Amino acid sequence: MDTQRLRDKILQLAIQGKLVEQDKNDEPASELLQRIKEERDKLIREGKIRKPKKLPPIKEEEKPFAIPEGWEWVRLGEIALIKMGQSPKGDTVNDNEGMEFHQGKVYFGEKYLNKSDKYTTNPKKVAQSGDILLSVRAPVGTINITDREVCIGRGLCAISGLGNIIKTYYFYTILALEEYLIKKATGTTFLAVTASTVNEMIIPLPPLAEQKRIVEKVDKLFALIDELDSNKEDLLEVINLTRNQVLQEAIQGKLVEQNPEDEPASVLIQRIKEERDKLVREGKIRKPKKLPPIKEEEKPFAIPEGWEWVRLGEISKNISKGTTPKGGRNAYKDKGIYFLRVENLTRDYNIDLSNVKLVDIDVHENQLQRSIGKENDLLISIAGTLGRVAIIKKEHLPCNMNQAICFVRVFYEKVNVDYLKYIISSLNIQKSMISKTKTTAQPNLTLGIITNLVIPLPPLAEQKRIVEKVDMIMEMLDKLEKELIINI
Repeated sequence: MDTQRLRDKILQLAIQGKLVEQDKNDEPASELLQRIKEERDKLIREGKIRKPKKLPPIKEEEKPFAIPEGWEWVRLGEIALIKMGQSPKGDTVNDNEGMEFHQGKVYFGEKYLNKSDKYTTNPKKVAQSGDILLSVRAPVGTINITDREVCIGRGLCAISGLGNIIKTYYFYTILALEEYLIKKATGTTFLAVTASTVNEMIIPLPPLAEQKRIVEKVDKLFALIDELDSNKEDLLEVINLTRNQVLQEAIQGKLVEQNPEDEPASVLIQRIKEERDKLVREGKIRKPKKLPPIKEEEKPFAIPEGWEWVRLGEISKNISKGTTPKGGRNAYKDKGIYFLRVENLTRDYNIDLSNVKLVDIDVHENQLQRSIGKENDLLISIAGTLGRVAIIKKEHLPCNMNQAICFVRVFYEKVNVDYLKYIISSLNIQKSMISKTKTTAQPNLTLGIITNLVIPLPPLAEQKRIVEKVDMIMEMLDKLEKELIINI
C-alpha cells in the first residue's frame, strides 16, 4: 500500500471516530462547545476580539458521514478564531529586521513552519505561537503549525483554538478535510478561499479526552509510517549503491571469472586497427587523428591479464554529435524521423519515445545526414544532464539527434556495445569524463573528451559474460526498486 494513502486512511478513520474507542465517561462535546461560547463572549466583552458574524446552522446534507454519540458537528468558526492574512507595505519588507514574514506556504515544513528569509518592520496580521496556518490561495488547503509569532500575508490565514482543543487535533482534522477546501475554492487567475469559507467549514468535534486519544494514536501510527518510509529510502539508496558497485566490479574484472583461453584484448585491438586501416583505404571513413598514448596516471585501477587500457576513439569508427535542424521549434513536424534530445535518454539506458519530436527528413536531409543514427550506436548526453547513456535499437529508427547528444559508432563485431554502455555509466568513468569539463554556467562534454576517454577493454568473450551478469543483476534490482516504490 502507498504510504500516503495509508496516512489518508488513518486520518479518515480518526475524524469518523473509528480509530480509537469511545469512553462513555468522557465529557460530551456539547459541554465543550458551551465553554467555548462562554470563552468567546468573555473575549468580546473585554474588547480582545470583535463579535463574529452569525454562522448558518449545519444542514443534514452537509454532514458527510455519521459520527459517534457524544460528538458534535460544528463550523470551524464556532471553535476557533480565524484571522486572514494581510500583506505589509512593500517598503517595510526586508531581509533581517522586524518580524518574520510569510506571504504563503513557501516555507511550510512537514508539520511545523520553517524559517522565512523575509521580515517586516510593520506587520499587519500576526499569527501566534501554536496557531494553525492555512494556505488560502494558490494552492489551497495546505497547513502547518507555527511555534512562534509571524506576520502572515494574503496567502495565509491563522486558526487559533478555543476551549483548550488540542492544536494537533485541529491540524489532523483540517488535513483530513483538505479536499473540502479545494472544492470550495474559486477564482480565474488562481484558486482561493475566503474567510467565510474557512469559518463555515464543518468539522466533527469529539470530547476533549477523546481528542487526546486520537492525536496520540495518529502520532504513533504516523511515526511507524515515517519509519517505514525511512527504511524504504534506505533500501532504495542501498539498491542505487549496489548498482554502482556492480558496475565497478564489472570494469575491474571482478564480476565474472577470466578464462585463459579467451583471445586477449591486445589481439582484438590489432584486428580493429587493421579493419580501420582498410576502411580508410576504401574511403569509407576518414583517417582519424592520432591519439596520445595512455599515461600510467590515467589508469585508475589495475585490470586483469588479457585486458587492455584503450581510448574510446581507438575502438570506434566514428564519434560525432547530433545536428539541430534549422528553424528551431518550427522544424518539428507531425511526421518524419525521430529527433532525439537529452530528455529522451532515460536513467536506465533506454530511449523514451513517448515525448519524442519529429523532423521532416525530406526537408532537412542534407543538413541531418551526418547525424542519422544507426542500430547499436551508443548515445552519450554531452550537455544538460551529462553522461547519460543509451543504445539505438531497431525500434528507434530512423532517428537523428540534437547537438546535446554524442553518438559513438564502434566496431560492433569486436566490441560489445552493451559492455561500453555499462562501463561508461560506472562512477569511475563518469567522474573521469565530467572532471575534464570546463567550469562554465553549463558544463559540456566535448567530442575530444569522449574520444580520449580511457576505458578498460576485456577479451570479447569476457565482455559478453560481463554483460549477461550485469543484465541479470540490474533486472533483479530494478524489480526490487519498483516493488519498494509501489509498496511499503
